[in-house]
Amino acid sequence: MTQRQTWMNTLAKAELKQLEELVNKLGTLPGYSFLRSPEIGLAMVRGRAGGTGEPFNLGEITMTRCVVQLERRSDETIVGFGYVAGRSHRHAELAALCDALLQSPQWCDRIQAEVIQP
Repeated sequence: MTQRQTWMNTLAKAELKQLEELVNKLGTLPGYSFLRSPEIGLAMVRGRAGGTGEPFNLGEITMTRCVVQLERRSDETIVGFGYVAGRSHRHAELAALCDALLQSPQWCDRIQAEVIQP
């Protein structure tokens, strides 16, 4: 898994309450706008009989996605994505915000240390 896949996995599986607390402890964050407001949809879950057999469609799962863009401070455009299981708009928003911040050189180390690692 790439580093980004690892942190997106961590953000998606985090408890909303804990993620909210950790992000709030960061203080003033850069502004951001929604490129895609949080929205609920479905995703197909695939399975394998015995974990090794032929893949089959197991069923659908409710998920929420969100896309944010950090306010520009230079020529770079930083876009963050959040995909979470369930119907939590706020969780998807925070995951997208953290994904964007983790791509920013000014915020990456701090978000890794204070949000992802705990």
